[in-house]
Amino acid sequence: MSRFSTAAIVLLIAALAAGWHWRDEIRYRYKALTSTPAQPDVLWRWTDKDGVVHYGQTPGKGEQVVLDGSTVTPMDRVTAPPLPAPETLGPDGQPRAGSALLHGVRDEMIRNAEKMQQARDAQNGI
Repeated sequence: MSRFSTAAIVLLIAALAAGWHWRDEIRYRYKALTSTPAQPDVLWRWTDKDGVVHYGQTPGKGEQVVLDGSTVTPMDRVTAPPLPAPETLGPDGQPRAGSALLHGVRDEMIRNAEKMQQARDAQNGI
């Protein structure tokens, strides 16, 4: 066998091995090049009588908002409540075991659930 054919066989085997190793990346790039772009999502934005902004997929409510993923949506800054002290006390006045951070998160979730229930009750006239 000539030196050229041996080198060609080695290069062919190396190319096949590299292709096998990068097959997922090659498939992904091929699909990205050949597929049609996804249609943008359409949402509707409206503000209720209390000034709360709502988003939904029901056409005709408020203004149309097109989300195409090409822009960054600005978000309002949220300030987190201060972390509870490590010696967090339970409902019985005794120190609770465990992470004070987790207890703070749990208490915040309970407060939020109570606020949501109060809002539902007010909406239903209870």
